[in-house]
Amino acid sequence: MELELKYIQDKDYDVDDNFVIALENIDRNMAILIAVYLEDHMLNLPTNDFTTHIYGGLVHYFDQPVPFVVEVLKASGSYLTFTDLKFIDMNEYLDLVNLNLYIKSNGTYAYPNFSEINKRCNASKPSA
Repeated sequence: MELELKYIQDKDYDVDDNFVIALENIDRNMAILIAVYLEDHMLNLPTNDFTTHIYGGLVHYFDQPVPFVVEVLKASGSYLTFTDLKFIDMNEYLDLVNLNLYIKSNGTYAYPNFSEINKRCNASKPSA
């Protein structure tokens, strides 16, 4: 019996191996939270084949702020590529905010109270 792919959504970004490895090395729920946060707040960067950009992000995991930096590349003729992810302390995140190098969001992304993650997970479950 062959499985059929039910749904494919086109993405306007790509991920590098280092980024995937960083997500694999953390708690699954936190990885999903960060991935949803990044997907919902896609960066609009100028094309540059030789430079990566560093941006800070902040999510809340069990009521604890989790600051991180994401390295991104926007090469000509290519999608935005997330190349790396590192966790930083709050002082480093605030430095990035002062430099206007942070991902701006409209609200707080928090787990376990993040309803958007639950909606996405429940939508992908097969109905009985």
